[in-house]
Amino acid sequence: MATPTLSRFFGEIDAILQAKDGEKLSQYLILEPPLPDLYQQIVIELKQTYASEKDSSLEATCQKALPSIAGGEDVGSWYPFIAFMVQYLRFLKDVDPEQLVDTHEMLKSVLSQCILALSDNTWGIVILPTVISLSQTLTRLAVGLDKRPELIQHLAKREPGFGSDEAGEKVTLVENSANTIRQAFNKCLSERSGNASGVSVDGKPEGRRIGRFPSTTLLQREEAKGLPEKFLPLCRAISKGDLFTFRSLLAPGSPSALWFLQKRILLQLQNRCEVLLWRSLIRKIFLLNGNQGDDNASPTVDFQDILVLLTYFETMWWEMPAHDGDNEDYEDEDEDDGFVDPDLAGMVEDDGPEMPTMMEVESIISSLLAQGFLHGFIAKGLSKFAIRGAKNGPAQQVGFPNVWLTVSSRADDEVPGWVKDRKSNGSSNGNVGGGMVINLSGARPVGVGSG
Repeated sequence: MATPTLSRFFGEIDAILQAKDGEKLSQYLILEPPLPDLYQQIVIELKQTYASEKDSSLEATCQKALPSIAGGEDVGSWYPFIAFMVQYLRFLKDVDPEQLVDTHEMLKSVLSQCILALSDNTWGIVILPTVISLSQTLTRLAVGLDKRPELIQHLAKREPGFGSDEAGEKVTLVENSANTIRQAFNKCLSERSGNASGVSVDGKPEGRRIGRFPSTTLLQREEAKGLPEKFLPLCRAISKGDLFTFRSLLAPGSPSALWFLQKRILLQLQNRCEVLLWRSLIRKIFLLNGNQGDDNASPTVDFQDILVLLTYFETMWWEMPAHDGDNEDYEDEDEDDGFVDPDLAGMVEDDGPEMPTMMEVESIISSLLAQGFLHGFIAKGLSKFAIRGAKNGPAQQVGFPNVWLTVSSRADDEVPGWVKDRKSNGSSNGNVGGGMVINLSGARPVGVGSG
């Protein structure tokens, strides 16, 4: 169904993004009634074309209509803004101004997604005025509701953090809303500080943490000269779930693999990044061929679809000519010279490459679930991955949590295996505890006396 008003609205938003005019963007993204006639028409078109809350086509429409930040194959795309626009348009479509409590909850969700979009180093500043505007709107609504306790008394039972704080003192709806804004901003600030660290020109990671791709701004810095050619192809392969390209870039003999090896990060990239690629691959399978679910069934991804694609990748990989001429400095010391130990002759049959199995697919899904990169459960009887909680938002967001937020939420400052000197407290009782470094320079072998 045609949506001329919505299309014109998207065109205006995209032009504003190209100009990076944050103030004008906040003036366009209005929510408070009464809405102008133009926005009333947008609501009508949304209800006619995107009636279902689970309709994922609205996200695809946003991505297509906002080429300035959708990025396509570009690693630097601003996906959180796409997710925010989906939330914003769904708010316009579904909100009932007469239901003030529900409006407050929906507005909190819109604001939280908006603040996530603020965390982008390149684009985030553009949406700052919108964040401020939405925060003011949420505050005004919370103040109004706080004056009508009969409407919000049920929230004390439904929300654990509402009604009292840790000290047992009363927390108003206004304070509860302020906490939501404060927590979201803290999360945003932690993301920005984490992205400030980078990779130096010598290729050694400087505080780089898993789950964040290097931003365009970072790669344009002088100390990052020459790094885009090395890292961006790898980032694109991970974001697309392209297992074949990922393996090719890190395979022994490839120029990029040798460079990563010289910088001492090849094994880390091979071991730590493949799990992110699995997530991207399964997400893409879900978007292309998954069951999007309905009111009576959870969205699912069939293990058989994953197995077919993995088998295809493995077949392509083993049919590819060996990497034997890419780099003269690399020598495969384990190259097969035809020798077979007589004691082992006939015990191993060469049946070609070992193909993936359903058990391996289930193991991959289990691992991603355990690490928090997927949200849901395994339906063993159906051999499917099912997304839990899809009623709370778009299935592709709920089922595939943000990688960086997942990793950073369980990170701490502890470095495993780092032994530190214990600070001296003047004691000389000779006791030795865990973590102490013992000086053995004057020690003698056991049984040798002092003379």
